[in-house]
Amino acid sequence: MNTFDDVVAHIRRLDPALGTITREQLVASIDDAVLAYDGASFWSDDSRRFLDTRHDIAEPLHRVITLLSSEGNRYQLCKDAGIEPERYHELLVDLDRLQRAVPPPPPPTARGRPSRTKDLRALVGALADYWETATGKRFTQDWHRGEPISKAAQFVHAIVSYVDAQATPKLPNVTEDIVADRKAPRRRQPQRSSQRPTPAHPSRPGKARRRER
Repeated sequence: MNTFDDVVAHIRRLDPALGTITREQLVASIDDAVLAYDGASFWSDDSRRFLDTRHDIAEPLHRVITLLSSEGNRYQLCKDAGIEPERYHELLVDLDRLQRAVPPPPPPTARGRPSRTKDLRALVGALADYWETATGKRFTQDWHRGEPISKAAQFVHAIVSYVDAQATPKLPNVTEDIVADRKAPRRRQPQRSSQRPTPAHPSRPGKARRRER
């Protein structure tokens, strides 16, 4: 699968519930799942278009606003572009609003981590949740020599192989753990009774032991 359109086309064939999904709907649906996996450095150039990189806008946007706010540039640009000064001022106001809306950059990813399995597990877990919600079917995993057999496994493999192809060999073990965790019965917490304990009945006078005189 060379492009994201190839991924979408493959996913459409996996289940009738996904047959009419568009690339925009798929991106919107799995966006949180993909962001849960910090494999952005492995993404292809095409898939990078779907990353949230608003923090990268802050510095160049600030420079653009500074240059546009210059009186010399303002006059010449209005003249050359045929823009009224009022409209030019509105443009600067809008750009300033955009600048204020830019979020701060995310914290840097720790270097030298021994394994990315935890991040991959978060991604696959979120994709499994989406599969069950979108199709109404239980997430299953069947593999043969590293290749996905079940439709749910093919769904996960198609997305992960596009996000980070280097992580696909780990998918059989990761999906096996996720399915096992979902099948494992949860421990039931003992229910606390809402009734107050019944106080012990006092001894009846007729049966009370007489004190020795």
